[in-house]
Amino acid sequence: MSTSFPSRRPIVADSELPAQTESTNGKALISNGFTCSWNTILGMIGTNSGQTQPNSVLNAILPSQQSKNGRALVTDGVNTSWVAVPTDQTIALLTNRVTALEAQVQQLQSRLDALVPPA
Repeated sequence: MSTSFPSRRPIVADSELPAQTESTNGKALISNGFTCSWNTILGMIGTNSGQTQPNSVLNAILPSQQSKNGRALVTDGVNTSWVAVPTDQTIALLTNRVTALEAQVQQLQSRLDALVPPA
């Protein structure tokens, strides 16, 4: 016996769902509005993007990769975007700059100590 709701289709019985077998492990049940079938997540994305191969599906859902060579994909918790990945040269330059700033802070601290003797 099925239960129905106003202006909705009756809930389908287990016997109307596609069989769950070992081959459906890791798949999701999807519907096209008329029938249900088991599909992989990539397959579901592929259905919506028009792509069927895993790499094509990935390219269809990522932000544009044009002119993004050497960049990394990041998220702000809502959206994804590409950012530049620092090179070894950039990291070395920043490390040297931090070291120079630390030396300047130590010099300023010494000058302050000379002006204001400890209590």
